[in-house]
Amino acid sequence: MQKHLKDKQYYIDLYDCGTVERCRRLIELHSKPRKNPVLVDGKEPPKEWVDAASQMAREWNLMFEKGGRYIHKEETISKWIADDEERDRYYEAARETQNIRCLKCRAMMHFIHKDLWTELNKPHRVLFMFECPNKCVPRRAFWDNGDEWISKPDLCPKCRGELKVDQKVTEEKFITDYKCASCGFTKIDELERTANKKEEPDPNFEADRAKFCLSKEEGEKWRQELVNMEQMQKLVDEFKERDKNKELYDKVAELKKLTVIDLGKLLAPALEKDGYVQLQLGNPEIDRIVAVPFTVQDSKSGRESLASEYDLKRLLKKTLEDTNWRLMSDGASYRLGILSGRLRGYENEEELVKLVSNGKNDAGN
Repeated sequence: MQKHLKDKQYYIDLYDCGTVERCRRLIELHSKPRKNPVLVDGKEPPKEWVDAASQMAREWNLMFEKGGRYIHKEETISKWIADDEERDRYYEAARETQNIRCLKCRAMMHFIHKDLWTELNKPHRVLFMFECPNKCVPRRAFWDNGDEWISKPDLCPKCRGELKVDQKVTEEKFITDYKCASCGFTKIDELERTANKKEEPDPNFEADRAKFCLSKEEGEKWRQELVNMEQMQKLVDEFKERDKNKELYDKVAELKKLTVIDLGKLLAPALEKDGYVQLQLGNPEIDRIVAVPFTVQDSKSGRESLASEYDLKRLLKKTLEDTNWRLMSDGASYRLGILSGRLRGYENEEELVKLVSNGKNDAGN
């Protein structure tokens, strides 16, 4: 059996051939006249306008086709090589079933050849063929898992009787003659031997390959152009999103962006007015988010724990409403006149947009 794996140039030529064919078809498609011409103010535009627009569209689509083929070239070729390496590996590793006997004379049959069978989305299989030393027929064949291959009879399409099959091989064709002894049905199939058929060389292939298959320099330039186009599209989308949500972004711009020190300066006097004193901010927890633990003491005698927690949450919400800080969702807990909790700081614009959009103390948590 001929090896599947070829030298790399074989795969490069095969891929480039596909690129050339796709680009040729694209040009042919753009060369066909439109069935429904584009109308401008109910009239057909001048022919030179139509020709210029058609050429621009063709060149634009052609550039994307050539660029796309370049982008996926190395990946595709590597996969083809890996697939053929796997086919060869599987074929070489497969071993034939031993001690196969002829069904007629019971002689030990000889292994004569094996073939690799590949089907789309199915595992590889190897079929081993055995022949009787006394030339008895039929031969026997076994798969690499030991199962015997049983041929299915060809049935007559008219009476469903078994067809007699006669095969002939010429230098140009495989000829199969089907005959039904029951109803007289006959059919002849002819298949050209492609291995012996010489294909005419494509005189324009090399010129078209140079035209349609991008060089490394051209291809990498195209790759950068794609990056630039994606970045530009992101900017356009961002501008559209900002324009659509202008009021939201204006509110974000108006927020007071406080540091931890600024936070303490804002909260201490506001809390003291409502009887919460000796505010202490702990060491910030800096991970995916910035969280600052705090403790404060309730100086109002007789205020119950639940009321104290509720009043503090309400006060924090009001005080922090126009800033980039919020009380975290675990709230504030009361023990013996001391309340504790955590405050979260919002930094980047995306977080701040969500904060303003949600309008909740625990937004983004």
